[in-house]
Amino acid sequence: MTTRAADTIWRQPARLVKNPTSFAGSFPYGGTELGATRGAEVEFFGADVPIPAEEWNGAPSETLEGADWCMAFALLRSYDNDAIAAIHRNTSTGSSSGKKVAAGSAAGTVRAGHVGSDRALKLLIVPENTTEHEAIYIPLAKPIIVGGSRVAWTIGRERAVEVSFLSLPDATGRFYVMGRLPDLTV
Repeated sequence: MTTRAADTIWRQPARLVKNPTSFAGSFPYGGTELGATRGAEVEFFGADVPIPAEEWNGAPSETLEGADWCMAFALLRSYDNDAIAAIHRNTSTGSSSGKKVAAGSAAGTVRAGHVGSDRALKLLIVPENTTEHEAIYIPLAKPIIVGGSRVAWTIGRERAVEVSFLSLPDATGRFYVMGRLPDLTV
C-alpha cells in the first residue's frame, strides 16, 4: 500500500447541487447549489434476506439480494431560497423580503396523499476536492422529513436547517451512483 497525501483523507466539506446537467464543467455543474452546508451524510441500505435451512436449525444457508438504495442527510448553514423551495412542500415568496416562506398546511397545493416522486429532484453531493474524493449522485432524490426536522436558534452555535433526501429508482433503475466525478453520468 502506498503512502497517501494528507489531502486524500476523507475530511472534506460537501456541497449539494440540485438538478445538475453535466459533470464535465465546473461547480455547480449546470444545476443550482442548495446553500452552504455544515455537513452531509449518506446512509446506504441493502435488502439482503437470509434463507434459513431447516436441517441446520434455521441457520442461514443462502441470501437473496435486493436493491441497494440510500438516504442523504445534510445541515444547511443558511436559509437558502432554492433549498427551502426544494425541501418544503408548500412555499411562496414573501411580499416584503422576497425570501421563501414555507407553510405547513393541509390546504396547500401539495397535500397529504400527493405522489411524492412528483417533487423529486436530481441531487449531487460533491466534495470541494473532486480529483481526490468521491461524489454521490442520486438521480431521483425525494426531499423528506424524517421523524422531525429542526431549525435551532442558539447562542452556542450557528443556526442550521436539517434536510433529508430519499433515493427512488430512476427510469434506468439507478438509486445512486458513487465515484469520482469524471466517472459519473447524469
